[in-house]
Amino acid sequence: MNRYLHTYQEVVGQLGHWIFLLMIFSLPYSPAITRPLWVAWLIAWLLEGRWLQRENYRIERAPLAILAGSAVFLGWEMISAAWSIEPQHTWDIVGRHVNLLCIPIITMVGLNRRYQLRTTLLTLLLTSVTSIGVYAMIHYWIYNPAQAFDQHYAGDLTAIDWRHMSRLTLSIKHRLYYALPLGISLCTLPWLEKEMEERIGRWQAIVLAILSAGVLVTGIWMSGSRQVILILLLLGALYLIGRIPRRGRIPAAVVILAAAIAAGYVYLGHTRTEDRNGEDLLAYHPEQEIPSAEPRLAIWHTVWAGREDYPPLGLGAGCDVDYLAPKYEEHGWTRFIYCRYNAHNQYMSEWMELGIAGAIYFAIFWLSIPGWFQRERGWAMALWSMIALSCLTENVLARIEGIILVAIVWLMMLQMSDENEYTSSVRPD
Repeated sequence: MNRYLHTYQEVVGQLGHWIFLLMIFSLPYSPAITRPLWVAWLIAWLLEGRWLQRENYRIERAPLAILAGSAVFLGWEMISAAWSIEPQHTWDIVGRHVNLLCIPIITMVGLNRRYQLRTTLLTLLLTSVTSIGVYAMIHYWIYNPAQAFDQHYAGDLTAIDWRHMSRLTLSIKHRLYYALPLGISLCTLPWLEKEMEERIGRWQAIVLAILSAGVLVTGIWMSGSRQVILILLLLGALYLIGRIPRRGRIPAAVVILAAAIAAGYVYLGHTRTEDRNGEDLLAYHPEQEIPSAEPRLAIWHTVWAGREDYPPLGLGAGCDVDYLAPKYEEHGWTRFIYCRYNAHNQYMSEWMELGIAGAIYFAIFWLSIPGWFQRERGWAMALWSMIALSCLTENVLARIEGIILVAIVWLMMLQMSDENEYTSSVRPD
């Protein structure tokens, strides 16, 4: 009987692992693919049945803290439905956030040996690079149709629905869903090698990860593609510094710093924006600025200006768009209304939706997650800093893809600090 059970778990476990990898690979693309794969993976894990075996159970500090903190946050959101300005939207976001409970539960009751940290990171890296290529290819077709197609197609461009193709590019969430995974994978992958850890030092790895996470904050000025370029340059430069002799590291660091300042001047100082002649921020149409800091700054200004409209308990979870849409209409921001732009800041969003106490709780819980790890705390802090910083410019938890990405990062952090037989650690078996 035990032999048949082992065979069954091996087959279902292999299937579940392939679904898991396909889910990671689908993150930059359509949610119509990601959502079913996420559900299929959860079902496969349930069918694998390791949660039925008592020997797989273990109560550890990190997953228990994440589970408890997420449960309190979710309960707070559920209660807010009582005074929500749009209860249906509140229950919709609660339904999405239920997914945050899955990973800590799963890690406490067993994963099979196939879930290797290196494989997860390589998949993130592969999908990030691939999505950049797809994004570039589609945009090349849109803006250079005559060069992208041969003469037969170029002579009859009216037969091609370019507006439809342009909408397809929106399914590739380039600002969050390849810049962030690419930064996570590139920052973490090199340090899995023991030789690299000894050669460069763990503290430098942590500094590298935190610096690259800081690049994500430049998303308020830059498109996702330019973020990726900066991440690649930063990682490559610091990697080379670690490999050259110690006596040459200071001159190399000076050269790289000078290059970074020059690049920052070109990218930020020469970002083309409309001259508003000193007019108030809300007196222009920020939707015309693509990409730039100003659309986000305008939204944040709107959020701050309406602070007296938020009751002590907030507007209700998931209701930031319902509040902001009439404000966009007042300013004539038609694209903002059409796209149903949210607050583009997770912390501000929680303040609007759950009140000041809810926002404080979320910030404390969210920022303290690395502190619950007994082992590899530095790694957990470096890895989680990317998510925490990206919350400054994105409502990461507003989309199911962002929720799944957070869950995957939690799983990686738990793997990095876990020596249980069913999961992998930083050090390969």
